[in-house]
Amino acid sequence: MPDTNERREQDPRNGTEAAVEALEGRLARLEETAFFQEERLKELDSALTAQQGQLDAMERQLADLRGLAKALRDKLADAPENALPPHSLPERY
Repeated sequence: MPDTNERREQDPRNGTEAAVEALEGRLARLEETAFFQEERLKELDSALTAQQGQLDAMERQLADLRGLAKALRDKLADAPENALPPHSLPERY
C-alpha cells in the first residue's frame, strides 16, 4: 500500500482539492448514517409506543381478573365450610 507521500505525488490534483473531496465524502457518509439512524429511531419509537399500549391493556385485564378473583373468593367465603357437596345431599321427590 503506498504511503501518503506517494499518493500525493500520484494524484495530479493539488493536496487541497483531494482533502476537500475526502472531507466531502466523509460528510456524505455521516449524513447518510445520521439519516438511517433517525429512521431507525422512529421505527423503535413506534414499536415502543405499540408495546406500551399492549402493556396498558394487559394491566387493565389483570386488574379486572383480580377483581373477579376477589369476588369469587368472597362468594366462597360466604358458603359454610362443612356443607355437604350437592351430590351428597338427599334427593327430594
